[in-house]
Amino acid sequence: MKGVGELMSKLKKKLGAIIMVSILTTTILAGCGKDSKEVGNVKGRYVETTVEIPEELESGSAIKMEQSEDGLPIIYASEEENNKVNINIYKMQENGKWTKDSPEWLQDISLQDEEKFTDPIITVNDIFSDKQGRQYIYYNQYDSSIGMAYLCMTTDGKERTDLTFEGWNEAEESNSVTYYSLPGDVKVLNNGDIMAQFNSEIIVYDNQTKEEKASFPVDSNEMSSATITDKNVFMVQRNYETGYITGVAGIDIEDYTKPVQTYTYEGRTESYEPKLSTNEDGDIILLDTEGIHVLTVGTSLWNTVVIGELNTMYMPSAGLIDMYQDHEENYYVLYRLDGSGYYLAKYQYDKDTMSVPNKNITVYTLKDDMVLREAAVAFNKEHPEVMVTIEVAMDRNSSTTVEDYIKALNTQLLAGSGPDILVTDGLPVDSYIDKSVLLDLREIIQPMVVSGELLSTVMDSYDTSGHIFTVPTRISPYIIVGRSDTVNMAKTFDGLVEASKQTWKRPLIGEITPQDLISSFLPTELSTIISKENGKKVIDYDKLLEFLTKAQNLYNNIDGVTEYSNGGMNNVFSLPYSMQATLTNIGGLYNSTFEVAIKNFIKNGSIESYDNAYKGVIEVGINVSTKYPDIAKEFIKSLLSEEMQTKDYSEGVPVNNKAIDQFIDLERDIAAYTGIQNEDGESVMFEIPWFSKDDRELLAQICRSVDNRVSIDERVIEVIKEQFSESIVNGTSMEECADKIGNELNLYLSE
Repeated sequence: MKGVGELMSKLKKKLGAIIMVSILTTTILAGCGKDSKEVGNVKGRYVETTVEIPEELESGSAIKMEQSEDGLPIIYASEEENNKVNINIYKMQENGKWTKDSPEWLQDISLQDEEKFTDPIITVNDIFSDKQGRQYIYYNQYDSSIGMAYLCMTTDGKERTDLTFEGWNEAEESNSVTYYSLPGDVKVLNNGDIMAQFNSEIIVYDNQTKEEKASFPVDSNEMSSATITDKNVFMVQRNYETGYITGVAGIDIEDYTKPVQTYTYEGRTESYEPKLSTNEDGDIILLDTEGIHVLTVGTSLWNTVVIGELNTMYMPSAGLIDMYQDHEENYYVLYRLDGSGYYLAKYQYDKDTMSVPNKNITVYTLKDDMVLREAAVAFNKEHPEVMVTIEVAMDRNSSTTVEDYIKALNTQLLAGSGPDILVTDGLPVDSYIDKSVLLDLREIIQPMVVSGELLSTVMDSYDTSGHIFTVPTRISPYIIVGRSDTVNMAKTFDGLVEASKQTWKRPLIGEITPQDLISSFLPTELSTIISKENGKKVIDYDKLLEFLTKAQNLYNNIDGVTEYSNGGMNNVFSLPYSMQATLTNIGGLYNSTFEVAIKNFIKNGSIESYDNAYKGVIEVGINVSTKYPDIAKEFIKSLLSEEMQTKDYSEGVPVNNKAIDQFIDLERDIAAYTGIQNEDGESVMFEIPWFSKDDRELLAQICRSVDNRVSIDERVIEVIKEQFSESIVNGTSMEECADKIGNELNLYLSE
């Protein structure tokens, strides 16, 4: 029987967690600006601390974590040696030191069926034990085209026995290609049954007979998250249209005929690797991006005991490997950090720590953003008195239009309330500037420009009459990729139109529809077509007509199409065989490896800046009504810091010079492969290696040289796109087209 003291301690922790959740919810709903309130002095929450891990683990690959009888972490990790995989077990001791064990049955895991693979690798997925004392290892073997699955068992801790099941690793033919059917995931239950997930169903096999005992439709169940008890298997359920977690499914392993029980959970943020566990009381514990949540047995209410925004799990760079709750209700979470190995965190209840920090800063964004999430956690950890919360306006489940969200936001801003920081991508930022809604950031941005920390060519274009109201935290430069003779001629719109008059070996830019021609080439020309007069945006009719005429000539010269047959202009995959050049954007330094590899693959390939143009990404400004202007400015400075700018989530390239320097100096030993057509139209396997130093310097030079800021007004582009397409199809004049565009846009622009 549990002691009274232990029960009271647990009760205090649970009550503290419930109070904390209530405070957090109230704070978020209250909003910021003039209406924001400091949270009261309620104390008590779980605090994250770092647990030192074995140095050896850095060179291995962590597989899973479980707890010892003392509640201390046990980590399983694999390491490769001489084309074989060995599994080591690291156990933490009471003094914080780690011991290493290398069980015989987990050594020398060798390649199987080698004749079927070209260059195979082994990936260990999981290790299990059942109540009968049998131990199991589940691993996959892959090369660039096929994969196979293997489940092995030991009863003596020395020898492994392969377990085979009907349907596993059976050869199938498709389009003259052989592949092998394998489960997406495998679990061994405590009773010894084997559970395997395939595309459409989860199958349970008898350990002894290897025959199917039960099956369940996959629906939204994710076996990768499963936790196993003596009576149940629990796994996360997800809405795959939104990406949000919707609940936890429970399968009764004592009676497979019972219907799957669902415990509803309403996720607000996409979580890629959620984990489940249970404690000794039978409570279900869910770890996701939003934190650690507990569903007390016999209830239907999830209590958030660890708030994601204040801790590592909210960071996109932190992959979730495993988690458990120890006997004293502390939580251990093992993370995989992008580019920096593993991190083990302990979450321990501290009755003297503020439940929620006193100062709440809200960052408003139309769409969820990984950079913001990463920055929020880093800032919250560095400033314990502050809680930066990301407010994602556009719920994927909502039918509300973008315009409705913007109207609601505008009402708040003009009333002197609303979020503290705005991500202005997709927002009417010019209107906010005109209405003095945004705070001047020049005092923090200019010193960073003068010191050389930020790209001056970029930041100068955000200076409005000596004021800076928004700044980009990333930029996306426009580039043209292709053969040097074409690229050198076609790196502006005028040059491209001239190039279209010549005869080339291949189509100049491939197929393109009237709509996509406008979408691709109008943004860099828009600043010459629309200008400001007396505080109002106006159309320069002559410039509009000039652009439309050039666009029509380009379309006719390249034999534009109304429907695509092979993917169109921006299909970089088609560049070697079916076009001379293509226009695209640098979405991130790391993910530009493909464009660079294509440049190196084709004969006389080249990458150049297109019109020295770029668009700002994750542009931020501060609400003039914020209660905490200094904190908001510090957060923006953190977004622009070298530390945050080196994070790459394919949302643009850094505006911080030191971050670009880090990229130039970065050496990585990675490569990817894909199928592609070569210059003769033959299908070949194409290697995408890491950049050479010269190529890294080339990209850096492009990023540092762009000075032509592109401001995209989706409404304007949509109108011009529709009218141009209609004119092309109907054969009407560009003069008539320009008139229709002017009639439709004049009222919009005047507003």
